[in-house]
Amino acid sequence: MIAVFGSLLSVPRETAKPGEHEPVMLAEVMGFLDPQPGDTVVDGTIGLGGHASVLAERVGPTGTLVGFDWDGAMLERARERLSGTPLKALHLVRDDYRSVPARLADLGVASADGILLDLGLNSAQIADPGRGLSFLEDGPLDMRMNRHDREPAAALLNRLTAAQIEDALREYGDERWARAIAKQIVERRRSAPLRTTNDLVECVLAAIPPRAREKRIHPATRTFQ
Repeated sequence: MIAVFGSLLSVPRETAKPGEHEPVMLAEVMGFLDPQPGDTVVDGTIGLGGHASVLAERVGPTGTLVGFDWDGAMLERARERLSGTPLKALHLVRDDYRSVPARLADLGVASADGILLDLGLNSAQIADPGRGLSFLEDGPLDMRMNRHDREPAAALLNRLTAAQIEDALREYGDERWARAIAKQIVERRRSAPLRTTNDLVECVLAAIPPRAREKRIHPATRTFQ
């Protein structure tokens, strides 16, 4: 049984409170998956381990939990959270949830009784200025969920052509001002490479006329999504 929920663009994977992390829709998820003692369950987006910790309690010391996340920092935090829960086997895999079938085979796990995919963004990652996922605080222009994978956003924006940047902004952000923003980025990097989230925000603000900006959202919202 597979439970999939969340929004890739707007819904946090977990709502963080000071000192704790509460999983979203916990009762609904557990009611649907109905994990039993001894089951093998997979959390394909383990994040901070909120849902996984409850899954682990349900399957118990005779059960197996396999958790996936492409962010190694999230895996370590999940490992800490799960450290006190007895399980027959715990496997934490740094990989994308799309690799679940292949990686389960690598682990010798023949089948799973339940799979959870929570596809919303992780609020802890967005709130970390060091990841460069938000325009609300200045930080390195990284934007990678997995820092071991591909190039950071700064490297791409300093390398791609204006046309390539425009295409990316249109495809992933549906940005009306994609061409103007791409032009500003290219002009800006002629004097100095883009390094921080504020550098990118300044390019957006320079590209979008004040009269054309939406009043209810920050002008850089679509660029950062």
